[in-house]
Order: sequence, then structure tokens, then C-alpha cells
Amino acid sequence: MGGILSSFVTKGSDRFDAWIDSQSRRFGCRAGCIRVLIVGLTILAMLALGATQITEAGSQKDALVNLRLAHNLASHGVFSTAERAPFSASNAREPVPNLVTAGHLKLLTLAGQAPSYQELVAGPGARAVKGANLYWAALGLVATALLCQVLTGRVLLVVIATVLVGYFFFAVPMFVDTLYTELQASVMLLWSSLFLVLAVRTSRRRWFLAAGLCFGLLSLTKAIFFYVCLLIIGALLLHALWDAGRRRRRQPLAAAALLLLGFTGAVLPWMIRNQLQLGTVQLTQRGGRVLYARAIKNGMTTAEVPGALHFWGPSFYQHGSRLLGLGATPADFQAGGRYQRINRYGSDFQQADLQAAMAGRPQDVISYHRKVGAEVNRLIFVAAAQGVPDANRKAEKQVGEKAKRMILSDPGRHLMMTPLFLWRGLWSWPNEGVNFKASSIYVLAKDLLALLSYGALVVLFLLGVIRRNGSFLALTLLPVGMLLAYGLLSHNIPRYSAPAIPLMILSLVLLLSPPSHEPGSAHGRSAPDNGARM
Repeated sequence: MGGILSSFVTKGSDRFDAWIDSQSRRFGCRAGCIRVLIVGLTILAMLALGATQITEAGSQKDALVNLRLAHNLASHGVFSTAERAPFSASNAREPVPNLVTAGHLKLLTLAGQAPSYQELVAGPGARAVKGANLYWAALGLVATALLCQVLTGRVLLVVIATVLVGYFFFAVPMFVDTLYTELQASVMLLWSSLFLVLAVRTSRRRWFLAAGLCFGLLSLTKAIFFYVCLLIIGALLLHALWDAGRRRRRQPLAAAALLLLGFTGAVLPWMIRNQLQLGTVQLTQRGGRVLYARAIKNGMTTAEVPGALHFWGPSFYQHGSRLLGLGATPADFQAGGRYQRINRYGSDFQQADLQAAMAGRPQDVISYHRKVGAEVNRLIFVAAAQGVPDANRKAEKQVGEKAKRMILSDPGRHLMMTPLFLWRGLWSWPNEGVNFKASSIYVLAKDLLALLSYGALVVLFLLGVIRRNGSFLALTLLPVGMLLAYGLLSHNIPRYSAPAIPLMILSLVLLLSPPSHEPGSAHGRSAPDNGARM
């Protein structure tokens, strides 16, 4: 099947290139200019489609915190979550997305608009502030096209990849019509992977430095990447030191050092700022809550696991398991049902759970989700009663420490539960697409595409390892590292894995592409490319 698809793509791509050449001769211009024009128009079309999805809908939950941080930074020059003066410094969220949003708010002010925070929450102001997402979408689409061009060299595949990534990610309301930061993380992930691919294919030092800088900016967009990038850079440094001692070659060591230099140059200023103003070098303060959510869910009973597989699974799994009599019923997730604790939202006990969580009474909460918030609030109330200056930060630290103790008390259980959370993260594609509002046909199609794309990413990573293909490893290391990190260290709600969607789609396009003439290609011999010598 793969060979048939590859042959079909080859013929289509060759015909498309022949058509471009004929148009080049007809109009007396270079074929390269026509290719750039076609790809450019494709990017603009996807960007325009994304712009149509930005509405006046209000921001909610974590997006409101991002909005508050950006507004305070633009209006008062302080990265703060405070609602009124004094505006004390905060590291409640990562800085890069909110710096860009704050810059966008400054531009709106220069254009004669100066909306208040409340005006930005919903209505015309909300639509205006979410316009900042178009900067990110444009950068993401450009990176997608460049990556596909570098790895395939075929303009038809570049167009196909750009359309797929645009339609299934950069124009999806969940990403472009909110102030969550999965959109921004995906863009930084694309550019980091692009520079890393260029670095391993050319061995030029400037690309390693650029990749390291993007690693740092990526970490300041989603803090989980701080640990992923450190592991990657650390592994490359160790390999380079071993290689230098064995073969007396200094080039790999210099490349790894440049990666580290770029990474450090990006993250160090923010860490110093946090140490000076907050007394901590942590990039952001919410890691404790996320780890605690995972620690609690490690206590899920064996009887509850089938319910979690069903509740977190795709549409075709849910329908298929019901037909076989193995699935769950809606009543199982309501009060008194066998899977009630798994139900995050939409239960008949949702309001009671919320009230108990807000009051800091974890013993009265049913769902795993609300139990986390209830415990954090309980600790906040205790710290506030003790006169602690920043009760929120202390509570976050306490739940993080509690989570570590819970996990380390039974590491085997933690590892055993990790595949379940990887399963949850696999289905990160939103049910509502550009033209479809939870259509059953669309949901089925995107779930199947998600499965194929996820599989393609894993296959490409394994091919990179087995065949020592540096380009494939450079493309897949960061997204695979992110998926594993979220599966291991968090409760992995679907949007956590969403930044990998563009690279998953690119991996699928690359696997279905015609045989490459690059050394170490997945379709050719297993000789290592430049990346293997990094």
C-alpha cells in the first residue's frame, strides 16, 4: 500500500513540476519564482481561513490568566496576574506567548484602540486581542512549508502539507480562537525542528546556535520543553565527548556546545528575573498542580481503567467497544456510576464538585479533576491564614512535593499507568473543525488521521534511530520527547499533546513521499547522513 501511494505521489508530483516548467517557459519567468508564488498563495489562503475562525467568544480558565498577564505587561509594564495595584511580579505562566500578545495590545493602542481588560475578555475586544494568533499562524505555516521543502524538495508535497497542517491545526478554532498557548508551542516546535534539521544536514554552526535559541524560546513557551531540551542537549554533549575522545574530532562537541549556548542565552534571563523577584529559578509555578493530578490518577483502580480508555478514547473505539459489549454507558460516568471519578465535565454532580473544590474540601469531591483543585485551595487557605505573603505559590510547591512523594512511594505503579496517559494524549485533535461542529463524519475522519499521523511520527523516529538518519531524528526528537514527558509527568489532557499535530502530519506526508536521494533516507539505504555525525 505504501509503495502504491508513493508511486501515485511521485507521478502527481512529477506532473505538477512539469506543469510549472511549462508555465515558466510560457511566461518567461523562472520556475522557482512560480513555486514560491504557489506556496505563498497557499499559506495566505490558510491564514485567511484561520482569520475567519477568530470570533468575539470570551476567554476562559487558563486563557484568562494569559490575558491578564499580557494586559498588565502592556498597560503597567509588569508581568503580573494582579487585578489592581500593586502589580507584583509573577511566573504563573510562560512569558513568550504573553510577551507577543502584550506587543499586539501595544499596536492596538497605537492604532487608536485602548480596550480595558474587561473589554478584552469577550466581544469585539476579544476578537481584536486574539488577532495576535495570526502572527503565530503565519510563522507556523511558513515553517511547515520550509520543513517539507527541505525534507522532500517537491512543491506538490509542500502544498499538501501546508493545506493539511493549516486546515487541521492553524485554522482550528480551539487553537486560533483562544488564548491558550498550544498554538504558540506548535510554532516554536516547528522552527526548533527546522533549524535542527538544517543543522544536522549542513553541519553549519549557525544553525546549531539558532536551534539552541529556539529550544530556549520553546521552553519559555511550554515549560515541559525545558526538561526535554536539557535531556537532548545533555545526550548530544555526552555523545560528542565520547566521539571526540575516540576519533579526536571536535566538530560534534562544538555543535553541541552551540546548542547549549543558544538554549542558555534564551532561558537564563528569565530564570535570573524569577530568582531576583520571586526567589525561585522555576520557569513557571504550575508544575506542582499538574504533577499532583497525575499522582492522584495513578491511584485509579484496575476496574476504572476500561472506563478511562473509553472516556479518553476516539469515536471509533467508543462505538466499537459498545457494539462488542465492552464499552461504558453514559450512566457509568454520572453520580454512583462505576466510572464517576473519571468524568471531568458534564456530570450530574459537576456543580457540587465545583463548590467543594472552591471551598477547599477535597474529601467532598468525587472527580479526580476537582480533587486536585480542592487540595490546592485547601493549602492556599491554610497558608493565607498563616500570613504567608504568596499563598498561591506556596500551595503549588506543597502539592508538587506531595505528588513527588506519592509517585516515588510506588514508581512501578506510576510507570504501569503511563501507557494509559499516552493513550489519552494521542487523541488531541479537537472534535470541532473549521467547517464542522462536532460532525460525526468529521470526528471519525480526524480521529483516523490522528492515529495515522501519530503512528507516522513514531515510525519516523524509529527509522531515525535504527538507520541513524539524523534528519529524521532532528524532525522527531522534540515532539516525541514532549509526548513521552507529558505521558510520564502529567495527567496529559488532550490539548497538552496538540503542539505535536503539525509535525505528526508532516511525518505522515514524509512517509508517503517518493524515495529520497538523500543518504540515510527511509526509502533508501541505511547509510547515516550528516546528522549521525553531529
